[in-house]
Amino acid sequence: MTEQEKRGRAIAIVIAVGLAFLNLLGVFGQRAMHSPQFNWLLLVPVGWSLFLAWSLSRGQNWARWFLVLSLVINGLIILPSFASAHSLLSIMILSTIILFCFGTAVILWRSRSVEAYCTRLTPHEQELFSTKDQDGV
Repeated sequence: MTEQEKRGRAIAIVIAVGLAFLNLLGVFGQRAMHSPQFNWLLLVPVGWSLFLAWSLSRGQNWARWFLVLSLVINGLIILPSFASAHSLLSIMILSTIILFCFGTAVILWRSRSVEAYCTRLTPHEQELFSTKDQDGV
């Protein structure tokens, strides 16, 4: 693994852990405020979030593009709430969320290191695509 791929892996892992933590915090925080009893349907978004985080940390390119698209859509969905916010606290919280969504999407989309990590070939893939004869001839 090259230095650029190692840097991309570190960036992907930090983003994956951060997104999974924020999703878990949001889901459980929202449920704690509305209903103290456990709902088994919570496992679906939590499981999906953890699966995406795991896939991104493993360098899956589809997870990278799915997260870029999801973050941009989430940022766009929050924009009307930001435009209609009246209190300073609401404006600060919503602007932070919007900047986080768009900033993380841009990092995943434009970072050469993340691209190098997500498009690298694993040792098994390198062996499959090798043009060298297997018999050493």
